[in-house]
Amino acid sequence: PSLINRDNLPFSKTETLLDLFDSGRGLKVWSATPYLISLGSGFITLIPLTEGECDAESPQDVTADGPGIQTHHCVITNSAGVITLHPNGNMCHLDGVQVTKPAKLTHGCTLCLGKSFFRFNHPEEAYQMKNMLPEKTAGPTMSLSTGE
Repeated sequence: PSLINRDNLPFSKTETLLDLFDSGRGLKVWSATPYLISLGSGFITLIPLTEGECDAESPQDVTADGPGIQTHHCVITNSAGVITLHPNGNMCHLDGVQVTKPAKLTHGCTLCLGKSFFRFNHPEEAYQMKNMLPEKTAGPTMSLSTGE
C-alpha cells in the first residue's frame, strides 16, 4: 500500500509515470515510481524504474547512454518497491563505493555507471524520511556579535 495520500496532491493520481510542473521559479517532477536522474550530461534525463527488471538487452527495457556504460552494464530490479542494482561485472559505484554484488538502492544515493552519474529518487522512501523529521518549531534567534 502507498504511504502517500495522493488525494491531497495538487494533481491527478492517474497521470503518467513522470509528471512535470512549472512552479514559476523552476520545474518540478512528480512520480509515483522510483526513478533515476542523469547528472552532468548537459541535459536532464529521468528514467522511471517500474516494477520488474530493467536491463539493456531487451528493447522494452530502459537503456542509459553515457561515457563508460557498456551494452549490458547492469540490471536494476524493482520488486515491490525494493530497488536493487546487479552490476554484471562492470564498473558500478554507489555513493563512491564500488559495487560487485547486488546492492539495494536508497533514496538520494548517487549511482555511477562507468563514467556516468545518476541520482536515485524513491518517492515512498522520501515521504517516510520527511515524516521522521521533527515538526518545525520556532527556535531561538541567532545574532552575530563583532566583539565591540
